[in-house]
Amino acid sequence: MTDRWEGAQTEGAPPDLDERGQASRDRCTLADLRAGEVGVLDRLELESDQAQRLMEMGFIPGILVSPVNCAPGGDPRIYRVDGCEIALRHETAMHLVVDVCPPTTTMP
Repeated sequence: MTDRWEGAQTEGAPPDLDERGQASRDRCTLADLRAGEVGVLDRLELESDQAQRLMEMGFIPGILVSPVNCAPGGDPRIYRVDGCEIALRHETAMHLVVDVCPPTTTMP
């Protein structure tokens, strides 16, 4: 039997770089997603147990996610995913890689 969380962990995957060797804006971490932007979750670069917990909360690769609000100090930040609002610390959001959607994309 295969583990349903298999493949969620991709630690050490290199970031996508443009021709100048800088990180592509088409792909960034969830922590880098700007207010008003929408991204499609690509992968979770976390230990298996942490990835599993986030996936149980709705952070499944392929789902739309968007920053909604943040605490007065900036951390944690609230993200909308699958119709729910979930707070994540910056440290955790840095390990979730998203593909930035075109500006016309809206959350359901």
